[in-house]
Amino acid sequence: MSTSPSMTFQEFLRAKAEEYGVRDRHQLRNAWIDSLNQLLDQLQEWLQQADPESLLDIVRYKVARTERGFGTYDAPAMKIRLGAGEVDIVPISAGNRDRWVDPAAGLMTLFSSAARVDVTDGYRKYNLVRDPRRDDKPWSIRSERGGFMDLTPDSFKQVLQDLLS
Repeated sequence: MSTSPSMTFQEFLRAKAEEYGVRDRHQLRNAWIDSLNQLLDQLQEWLQQADPESLLDIVRYKVARTERGFGTYDAPAMKIRLGAGEVDIVPISAGNRDRWVDPAAGLMTLFSSAARVDVTDGYRKYNLVRDPRRDDKPWSIRSERGGFMDLTPDSFKQVLQDLLS
């Protein structure tokens, strides 16, 4: 190991963090986790509005993920139950590491259209795909058959109805 004998441990940590891009990774990983939390909050709000009798059980939990450029982290996920039926909403990937500048926040991020969250009953699945270049509706739904539609309250309820059938 070649380090300068006059380098303090704190200086060593800063140098290695800079070398590995740790600060950027933490910032970008936190931005991804924030976007996941916002997505799950929105989906849960839609479900609560559509289910005034609280027939659905909605459980938030965490899943461990490891991604190149992000390291290992705990990502938010959600489980939706209706009787014996169960659907998981699980983040799969923050996507390609294409850098772009978010004009609203003025921050450089890593997200691309390949960011993906799966909505699955364990056998069938739909993908929620994030396109950060679309401010109006950044998330779309892709079916196993390859068709795309915007993520809206109605399209989300349609997906759940299919998976809980």
